[in-house]
Amino acid sequence: MFTAENDTPEILGFVIGKLMPAPEVYNPGGLTVIIDDFCVQSENLWQSVGARLIEEIKIPTQSKGATQILVVCGSHDNPKRKFLSEQNLSIASEWFVGGIV
Repeated sequence: MFTAENDTPEILGFVIGKLMPAPEVYNPGGLTVIIDDFCVQSENLWQSVGARLIEEIKIPTQSKGATQILVVCGSHDNPKRKFLSEQNLSIASEWFVGGIV
């Protein structure tokens, strides 16, 4: 899902999500929409474009049985983390990664 302002064809943000069964530890009572990629053109657009994208992806996924939203966000992405927190989302887990030697 992409969004642009009406008077310009410029893409201001996008969200990519898919429906999946939730891990049993979460048990939300339905499917989870996992948003693996979610970006806006500049950090000052989170409140407008970011909020619109989140709301626009909720509608079709909720009608397909989604009861929970999960958004991947790196620990370094402070503007996005702040925005997600303001959307009443909470941190459920963080991953540690490393190379395979």
